Amino acid sequence: MNLPHIPVQPISYGDAQRLLKPLRGPVRPKGFQGGLPFTYHAGGTSDVRLHLKTDIEFVTKTIWDVITKIDGAVEKDRWVVLGNHRDAWVFGAVDPNSGTTAMLELGRGLGQLMKSGWKPRRSIVLGSWDAEEQGLIGSTEWAEENAAELKEKAVAYLNVDVAVSGPNFSASSVPSMWKLIRSATQDVRDPKTGKSIYDAWHSRVRSDLTESELYDANGNDKPVSSPRIGALGSGSDYTPFLQHLGVPSLDMGFGGDYGVYHSAYDSFYWMAHFGDPTFQYHVAAAQIWGTITLRLAEAEGLPLDYTDYASQLREFVNETKRLAVRRKLGDSFDSKSLLNAVDDFAEEAARVDKRRRAEVLEVEKGSGGASIARLQRLNDALMQVERALTDDRGLHGRTWFKHQIYAPGFYTGYAALPFPDLRQAIEDGRSGDASEAANRITEAIMRATEVLKQGRG
Repeated sequence: MNLPHIPVQPISYGDAQRLLKPLRGPVRPKGFQGGLPFTYHAGGTSDVRLHLKTDIEFVTKTIWDVITKIDGAVEKDRWVVLGNHRDAWVFGAVDPNSGTTAMLELGRGLGQLMKSGWKPRRSIVLGSWDAEEQGLIGSTEWAEENAAELKEKAVAYLNVDVAVSGPNFSASSVPSMWKLIRSATQDVRDPKTGKSIYDAWHSRVRSDLTESELYDANGNDKPVSSPRIGALGSGSDYTPFLQHLGVPSLDMGFGGDYGVYHSAYDSFYWMAHFGDPTFQYHVAAAQIWGTITLRLAEAEGLPLDYTDYASQLREFVNETKRLAVRRKLGDSFDSKSLLNAVDDFAEEAARVDKRRRAEVLEVEKGSGGASIARLQRLNDALMQVERALTDDRGLHGRTWFKHQIYAPGFYTGYAALPFPDLRQAIEDGRSGDASEAANRITEAIMRATEVLKQGRG
């Protein structure tokens, strides 16, 4: 059981101020000064005494995951899995009910399609998770219970936790889904600007750049790169799918000024007056989620692109090498072998991407069973690459986490730490563990390359 047994009592900032302001003792360092308008002290003196009585009821409760499945007409045993949790700390209009609303609307849309006689090529599974706020319990229990089937059948996991707390789209995902996310946002209208979601997202990125980043020495526009898609750490229900099972995953939503997180003010009133008064961004969230779902469920060739993954891996290696040099551990791991493995992966990813496009054209032209069989083999490889990046031995000191590329950092809370074992070993000064971690990453990338080769035949 990984649930904490240390009593915790949430309090208001007003009560916190009454407790913290009278404290004496050493002044806390600058980085540990809080947000309330007084100097923070470390305490440890007899100036303040506090008697706190906390009533905590330890009970066992039944939780409920609600699962709906639409069987695929062609590839029934290939699943596109969607998820959102529905439990909240209080009212949860933003977290998670904006996501629950989007899922219900997406489900209604799929139902309308089915009434017209449509069936998806691949199966679509919708999961409404319970007990997320207590430690991702509902999704984790379901993923662990169905681990064997998910490893065999899951194409991707699409998570929406907070769908809307404002108008600004953002996403985090494995790199194989970057192009898919960006293309979907190009086909959904932004309610505020009337442009596409992608254009509004891109404009926001551009507005954050400095003048030297926008223009060259002659005053000409510089090309602005695509909006950044973040790395997945933890803190929501994609965690068991990606980091325990190796299912390609994403998490996305519209953000904004959200000062009511996990409070009684995260209510319908707040949403209707501040978060999304017209509820049009809820519609947009359902449209993007549904678009990505249908493209994964309907495409002849799975739209998972590993050329982006290779580029991201190379960037991670170089970043980690620079970190090691700064920590005087530049020789602690074999970066050359790691980069060679990435180069091989990149070359095979490019070959597979070219082959997939060619096979899709052949199938669309009606070339027959041989092309269909070759494309199926490619698709199976594309969905298994992420599995190859896991290691059954797990991460150092936390074996449940299997993924060698993505995990939350040991000390970063929810935030992702790419190459988690390697980066953590370097930051802790454990050169021997750094070498072992780099070897495991190299082996994982080599396994992924072999999976791509098998798909190409």
